[in-house]
Amino acid sequence: MKLNTSPYPVHLEIVNDIEVFRKKYKKLKGYEPDIDGCRGYTAYSGNKVLIGIFSEPVPTLIHEVNHFCLWVFDYIGMPINSSNSEAYCYYMDSILEQVLKHER
Repeated sequence: MKLNTSPYPVHLEIVNDIEVFRKKYKKLKGYEPDIDGCRGYTAYSGNKVLIGIFSEPVPTLIHEVNHFCLWVFDYIGMPINSSNSEAYCYYMDSILEQVLKHER
């Protein structure tokens, strides 16, 4: 599933099937992922991000979305600290809400 990542200039896709993830990862990065034993994985290339959720869906989703949100804020040059943590939290909420609505 492709998600709305506005207002930031990045693209995010999340997949739940490990074989689909392998194919999309190879297309994104140009080589096979080393994901044996992983519950989830986040891959970056340019402004594109691919997240795979392979087991323990909710905890793994939260873990991987945290990686994504940290990367986005780094990508746009906004440090995460107590004075701007609300922006980070709202962004994470937005991404998680989209995924959880899609899963219902």
